[in-house]
Formats: sequence, structure tokens, C-alpha cells
Amino acid sequence: EVIKSADKAQKELDGEDSEVDTESSDDSEDEYSFDSVDGSWCEIEMRFPADTKKLLMINLVTAVSPMCIVHEIKGIERVFMSQDEKGVPQIATEGVNLKGMWEYADLIDVNSMYSNDIGAILRTFGVEAARMAIIQEISGVFGAYGIDVDRRHLTLIADYMTFESGFKPFNRMGIESSTSPFLKMSFERTCHFLTQATLHGDYDGLESPSARLVMGKVVEGGTGAFDVMQPLVPETMNA
Repeated sequence: EVIKSADKAQKELDGEDSEVDTESSDDSEDEYSFDSVDGSWCEIEMRFPADTKKLLMINLVTAVSPMCIVHEIKGIERVFMSQDEKGVPQIATEGVNLKGMWEYADLIDVNSMYSNDIGAILRTFGVEAARMAIIQEISGVFGAYGIDVDRRHLTLIADYMTFESGFKPFNRMGIESSTSPFLKMSFERTCHFLTQATLHGDYDGLESPSARLVMGKVVEGGTGAFDVMQPLVPETMNA
């Protein structure tokens, strides 16, 4: 049984065949050769006894191919090929290894790499790059539904998530470091935060908008940030 690719057959016709023979490492394998120049084809010749059950080599090769690692980058499981709007080839990976991709700067444009793994960007490029990635990810979520959000709102969220020089999730775990017990209680897990504030004797100065709303006070922002003072002019009464 001989397996031969279409590229191999075409090169034989064109007289461009370049192959390397290797000794068989299996009793059933009689000959093995491959294209050492372009790596576009390989040929395996196998011999079996006449009474051997017929083997469907295509099915066997299809089943074994995913288990044969030709080359890999640690942390990247799969790669998908695609093209952008201008027809430029690009790849999407399942898994992230930004530093590993740098080693292939001769094959890919490392200046155009992007990842939605905020933690990986933070560890590799720093907090400012992570901040920009957060803005882009949030903008992409709203953009998919045709919702235009003012960039200043997005930067406010990104600044809050990264102002401690790290990456803080926008959930109850990220709000844990807030100094306002009422703000934390108004977000989620009210009893948990109330218990923690009571045990530690936490103090709330009612400076956050959420804390002021809980206590029925005007938020110190917007029109609530100032008072309008009306000058009093005494009226003169004429006799």
C-alpha cells in the first residue's frame, strides 16, 4: 500500500522531486521518503502478508494525524487561519503564549499581536497595555449590538480595574478592597459585607455615590456637587 500526495505526483512530473529515504523502523514499513526542501509531501510504502485484513489507510492517517506533533508552542492548543478585511492572512489561537510568539518575528508581525487574555497582557506588556485591552474588549461587546458608548465611560471602568497597578475584576471580588462598607453591601452579598464591617469596626464616611444613596443623601456629583446661594436683598417699605 503506497500513500502519495498530489504535490508529490506533480513534482515527479515536473522533475522537481527531492526526497530523502530513511530506514524502516517497523516490520511492515518497507520504505519512507519525504520532501526535505519544502516539506509538502511524504511517501510511505508498507507491505503486509496476503491474508492481512484490508486497511483503510486514509481513515488511519486521519485518526493519527491530530496526535502527531510536528511543532508546538507551549500554551497554544490550536490555531485557526483566517483573513482580515484587506485579505491579509492572520491566525487565531486557542491559548496564549505571547513571549513564545516573539521567537517567530520572522514569520508573523509581532507588533500586531492582540489577546483578550487581560492577565497575559498585564504580565507581558504592563498595566497600561492591559488598560487599553480592557477598553477595547468592553467596546467590542457593546459594538456587537450597535451600541455606541462614550469612550470616557470606558476609560473610567478601565482605570478602576487597573489603578492598583494590577488587574482587578469588575465583580464582588474586585470590590472587596473598597473602603466603603455601604458601597460593597449595595453591590452584592449584603450580609457578608455587613458581617465583615461589623467585626472589623469599619467606618463609612459616605463619600461614595452608592453609600450616600443608601442613606438617602444627595450624591456629591453633578448638580449635587454644589449649592446655589440666592442673595437676600431687604425690601424697603414706603410709608
